[in-house]
Amino acid sequence: MSGCFAFIVAFVTALQITTFGVGSSLTRNDVKVTLLDAKRLSFQEYRDAFHAALQQDPPVWRGDGFHFAFFIESRPGAPPPSLIGDVRVTLGTALYNRITDPSSNDPSSPLVIVSEPKDFFATQYGKTLRSRAPASPPDVASIVLDVFIQGAQVPEGLAGTVELEQGKTWFRFNLPPLR
Repeated sequence: MSGCFAFIVAFVTALQITTFGVGSSLTRNDVKVTLLDAKRLSFQEYRDAFHAALQQDPPVWRGDGFHFAFFIESRPGAPPPSLIGDVRVTLGTALYNRITDPSSNDPSSPLVIVSEPKDFFATQYGKTLRSRAPASPPDVASIVLDVFIQGAQVPEGLAGTVELEQGKTWFRFNLPPLR
């Protein structure tokens, strides 16, 4: 019986990674969030995003980071989704980014760029992700969040999660080991 239990646990774990990873969607409280991409962040990418969003140099580079893209939709007929709250990355069992609030003045806070889908998917990066976004009906308001989190060196092969807060609701996605 213990072998059967181990198989079920392994199967459920595999489903969670597949179901809630890159390209998957979660719906809660009339909001649907799709994780379009999750990858390591390069210094060049971070610097370019910082310049584009804030027209200034980024804070001191701490050696590594993550780049996420989220497609967020409201229920049909509802207004566009409200802005997102905290963004947390957990690696193994440890919180990766100590500052999770994008509106914080701390230089380590996540950089979140909010775009209209048509504008985001017209960019070079957005074009590569268009096929991962769900087809939205015409009466569904949507936005794209481009999220940059810089921090300490990320250990190779360590899996984790990214969590996005919308109001009091959290959307949690499993991350594969990122190289």
